[in-house]
Order: sequence, then structure tokens, then C-alpha cells
Amino acid sequence: MVEAVAKIFEQTKTFKPRFDELGEAIEQIERLGEAAARTFAPLKAFQSHLVYLVASLDSIRVFQNNLAQLVRAFSPAQPLQEELATLTDAFESELEGLVGSLQPAKDFRDRILVLARSLDQANEMLDELRELQASFPARASTAPRQAGDLIESILEREGGELR
Repeated sequence: MVEAVAKIFEQTKTFKPRFDELGEAIEQIERLGEAAARTFAPLKAFQSHLVYLVASLDSIRVFQNNLAQLVRAFSPAQPLQEELATLTDAFESELEGLVGSLQPAKDFRDRILVLARSLDQANEMLDELRELQASFPARASTAPRQAGDLIESILEREGGELR
């Protein structure tokens, strides 16, 4: 009898190495999460300062536009206008680089969300298997009825019927 039961569960043995790999991957993701938190905390502080700097650049851009109009009539102001253009271009370029460096983090997050959604079915299976497992410690006289109730509730959730 025990061998017959072992034969039924034999097909599940191939999943164990995959679940072990999943555990290792989770540890790597946790380490990455901790590293990201350490990286993003100072970056978030920098971002709050950057907001004020960029807001200050708005008045410089207005001045730069006015200066561009002045340069048409007064060419000696051209070097100043070019310096201001270099300043705003440098800010724009650096900000573009920072945005580009954060894109892989967003992409990674999106992929983790897809992975999390695919693992939702593991949670559902685990809950159902725990329900099955819980039916075993019951007395022998009530176990068949509990198992029948459990099978019926699972089939109802999945839209099936007992035949």
C-alpha cells in the first residue's frame, strides 16, 4: 500500500529541485532588494534637492530667452547667452543620464511583478493542499466526509461538479 501511495506522488519528486532553485532565487532577490534600498535612500534625498535646482533653472531659462532676443540687437551678450545654454544643456544631459540609469530598475520591478503574478497559483495550490493535509489528523470516521466536503468545495470554486 505504501508503495502504491509513493507511486502516486512520484511525479512530484521532479519539482523539488525547481523549488530549491526558487528558494535560492528568492534569496538573491532579497539581497538585491536590500542593496536597492541602500542605493535609493540617498538618491531620493538628492532628488528632493534636484527639484529645487530645476525649479531655479526656470528663471534662468526665462533670462536665457530674453538674452537671446537681446543678442539680436547687442552681439556682445552672445558669450553670456552661450554660457547659459551650456549650463541648461548640462543639466538636461545629466538628468537624462540619471533617468536612463534608473530604467533597468523599473524594468526589473516590472519583471518581478510578472513573476509574482505567475506565483499566485502556487499560493492557491498551497492553500488547497494544506486543506487536504488538514483532513488527515481527523478521526477515521469523519475523515471521508471532510475529504468529500473539501473536494466538493474545490470543484465548486473551479466550476466543476461531482459526478
